[in-house]
Amino acid sequence: MPNKIHFLLVTLMVMTFQVQATPVGFKDDKAGFDAAVAGLSGVSVNVLDFESVPLGVVAEGSTLGGLTLNSNLAPAGFQLGVRDIGSTSDPNSLAVTDDGGASFDIFGLGDRLDVSFAASNAFGFFLVVGDGFPFADNDVNVTFGGETISIADTDVATSFNGGFGAIWLGLVDDMATHTTASIQFGSPGSSFIGIGEFDDFTTTRAIVSVTEPTMILLLCIGLLSLIGFKRRSY
Repeated sequence: MPNKIHFLLVTLMVMTFQVQATPVGFKDDKAGFDAAVAGLSGVSVNVLDFESVPLGVVAEGSTLGGLTLNSNLAPAGFQLGVRDIGSTSDPNSLAVTDDGGASFDIFGLGDRLDVSFAASNAFGFFLVVGDGFPFADNDVNVTFGGETISIADTDVATSFNGGFGAIWLGLVDDMATHTTASIQFGSPGSSFIGIGEFDDFTTTRAIVSVTEPTMILLLCIGLLSLIGFKRRSY
């Protein structure tokens, strides 16, 4: 009896841990994010790097590379837009425009981007900023699977491409999939201060495999065909 009680207690603890498990954040640690994703089974990686997206305005609700983008830019007269500044995947990135794509600006405090996608265990991206940009606490807050990671004033973007910096922000959930993520710059209603733009949105996708009943059916068909072939050969 004591052994049974011990087993039940251990099982309950494991189940409680699984229920309480939350996504793990990776800030300025793309290698850690990639390793966590590589440890997932039955998934492939999907990256939206904007290189195949035409330069100019991106309409609200557009689906690019399997990701649907919605923002709160319209009331202020702005739109999403893709430009070629020479970003992390070189050259395109997702920015902001207010003149139909003739010129571009960056996301800033008060802006919000909501991203939806097929069921994914992960969500991450590069935030592209000016080289040496002085971050402040909560400049950027990323929420995925109920967990949020935030920029802190001690964070530093890695310099690249002469004049730009980038920092990776991502979360991985090895217990569950999710279909939305949100990126909030500062707090809603914050006085605008420009921060940066996006590149290399990364999610996972389930690998479609042949189910066991289908596999058995195919095997049976193969065996029947083989039997028929042998009979005809006599």
